[in-house]
Amino acid sequence: MSDPGQRLLLDPVIAARRMLRTGRAIEIRRAAGISQGEVGRRIGRSQATVNHWEQRRNGPHAPEAALLGRLLLDLAADLRMEAP
Repeated sequence: MSDPGQRLLLDPVIAARRMLRTGRAIEIRRAAGISQGEVGRRIGRSQATVNHWEQRRNGPHAPEAALLGRLLLDLAADLRMEAP
C-alpha cells in the first residue's frame, strides 16, 4: 500500500470486521453500556443496521466499517479492554 493515509483508514476497517466476526464488538458495546441504537446514532446508521452487523446477517462497507472500528477501538481503550 503506497498511501500511508489509506493504511490509517484500513486498520479500523479490519478491526471492525474482525470484532464483528468474533463477537468482540458486542462485548465491547455492552461493556461500554451503550445500545445498538446509540452505536448507530454515533456512526450515522440505524439500530437495525447495527443489529444485522452484530448478528452477521451482513457486514458494513469500508466507510461504515472504518467509523465502527474507530468507535469500538476507542471504547475498548476507554474500558482498558483488549480490542480485536
